[in-house]
Amino acid sequence: MKRGHVVTGMIGIAVFISAASVTIWLLTPPKPVQPPSSHLVSVDCVLLTEVSAWQDVNHNGKRDVREPPLEGVRFELERVGGRQDVGEPSISACDGSAHVRKDLPGCPDVEFDIRAISPPGYVSTTPSVVVATNEPIAFGFARAR
Repeated sequence: MKRGHVVTGMIGIAVFISAASVTIWLLTPPKPVQPPSSHLVSVDCVLLTEVSAWQDVNHNGKRDVREPPLEGVRFELERVGGRQDVGEPSISACDGSAHVRKDLPGCPDVEFDIRAISPPGYVSTTPSVVVATNEPIAFGFARAR
């Protein structure tokens, strides 16, 4: 058997072999989950966009190798063309990253913008509103002069 290989079978056993140990699990069927008595929601599609923020030290709107990430930037999701916020905002972590997520029951044909809110003492050096896609989006901020 290969290292890190998982084997499952009819008898309900899984084996994981690593360099240091062998782990064996007894697998049991999942317990049935009772849905809540009201408002059962089916999510068919999800918008998930990775966003990041950085300190644009030289104010040029392009991330240079030595420019650090920026923690505490607030990202809001809104419908294209309006300030109607949808969903919970996300806040960038110490590495500057965050994820903007929106569940889309029924897979409607809608577009969303992601708005990056400048933290206190900073100004945006890149567009602060961008159409949400499934591609990563980066936002630059420089200290206000």
